[in-house]
Amino acid sequence: MTSMHLILIGLSVLHARTGGLNEQKLDKPVLKGPSIALKDTSEYFYCEIPGHTAAVQVHYELYVETNMDKIISEHTSLTGDTAALLLFVREHHDGRLICKASAHNNTDIQSSYSDAWELRVITPVKGLGIISHPSSLNVWEGQTLTLQCKKAQGTHVSYDWFLNEMPVQMQYDRNNDTLIIHRLSARHTGDYTCVASNQFNDTIYNSSSEAVTVNVKEPVGGAVTLTPFKHIKDFQVVGVGLLCKVERGTFPVYRWFHNGSRLTGRGDFYAVAYSDESFLSLSVSRNSNGFYHCDAADRFDNSSSISSAKMIISEEALNSVSPLVAVVVFTCFAVLIVAVTTCCMYGVMLRRRYSSKYPLNEQRGINKIPVKDEDDEEDDDYLMLEGYDEDVTHADRMSDSNEDEDESVDETLLYEGAAPE
Repeated sequence: MTSMHLILIGLSVLHARTGGLNEQKLDKPVLKGPSIALKDTSEYFYCEIPGHTAAVQVHYELYVETNMDKIISEHTSLTGDTAALLLFVREHHDGRLICKASAHNNTDIQSSYSDAWELRVITPVKGLGIISHPSSLNVWEGQTLTLQCKKAQGTHVSYDWFLNEMPVQMQYDRNNDTLIIHRLSARHTGDYTCVASNQFNDTIYNSSSEAVTVNVKEPVGGAVTLTPFKHIKDFQVVGVGLLCKVERGTFPVYRWFHNGSRLTGRGDFYAVAYSDESFLSLSVSRNSNGFYHCDAADRFDNSSSISSAKMIISEEALNSVSPLVAVVVFTCFAVLIVAVTTCCMYGVMLRRRYSSKYPLNEQRGINKIPVKDEDDEEDDDYLMLEGYDEDVTHADRMSDSNEDEDESVDETLLYEGAAPE
C-alpha cells in the first residue's frame, strides 16, 4: 500500500513539471543580418524575441544549419535588448544560419529557434586549371570529351569557356565547372581556356586558366596519291617534286621510299620537306632513277599505314620527246606551211585577175590628173570677180597659177604619149 502511494505521488509531480515546461517555452526569435559577406571580414547579425521583456534573461547562439553542434557566435541579453552577434566570416559559414534563444541559467524554460537566414560567403576566385577526361587530349572523332575547370579557391563562381579565344559555340551550364563535348569532330580541335568569375557588391573577381590544346583525330583513310611537279631549265628537266596526299585524315604523316628503301631527311639527290614530310624534292640524275612511293599513317598511331601506287622516275624518259609531242609539232608546222602557200597562190591569182580586167593604159589613165580648160577657168575667174569685186588682184594671181599648172600637166602627157586630141 505504501509503495503504491509513492508511485502516484511521483506521477503527479512529473505531470506538473511537464505542463510547466510547455507553458514557459520562449517565443520564436527573429534573425536578421547581411545576405552576402566577403570571406575574412567581420559582420553583425541581430537576433531578438519580439515583445520580450527583461523578466527572463535570454542567451542567443548562432549556428550554421548543417552543423548545429558548433556555435559560431553568441550573446546574452540581460535587459531584453536585441542581441548583436559578431561573426568573423569564414567560407564554411556559407549557407543557412539559425539563431537559438534559451533562458539564461534556467533549464526549466524550453529553447526556441529562428527561421533560417541565407548567407552567401564570397571567396575571390583564383588558381584555375583544366582537367580533361580522358586524360589524353589527343582524341578520336565520335568520342566524348569532358573538360573540368578546377579552381584553387572561390565560391559562387560562374564559368565561361573559350575555343581559340572565341566563346564556345555550344550550350553549357555557367554555374557548373564542367564542359562536356559529345560526338567530337574536327571543328572541336583547338586551344581551350576557361574563365571563372564571382562578384561582391560592385567588385568582380576574374581568373583565367592556361590553354589546353585538344586534337581531334580523323583516322587516315582513302586513297593515297602522288602528284609530280617538273623543274625545267634550258629546255631540260633538272628536278622533280612529288607531293603525297591522303584522301582522309586530320593528322597524317608520310614516309617516302625509293626502290623499297626508306628516304629520310636529305640525301645526295633528294630532300624530304614540310612538317608532315609530304613533299619529296628530287635532283634528276642517274642516281635518282627508279620507283618511288609513299605511305600515309596517323601521327598519333602509326601502327598501320596506306601506300600509294609506285611512280617511275627516269632521266632519259623525262628529257625525251614523246611521240605525241612530235606529232603535234609536225602537224602545226604543216598547217603553217599550207597556210602560207595558200596565201601566196591567192595573191598571184588576184594580181592576174586585176591585170586582165584593167589594161595598162587604163590603169595609167586612172592615175591621170583631170585638167580644166582655159575657157572654163576664165569663166570661173569671171564668176569670182563678179562675186568678189574687192579681190581682183587675188583672182588674177590664181589664173596665172592655173595656167602654169596646165603647162606642167601637158608636158607630162606629151612625155607619156597618151594625151588625147
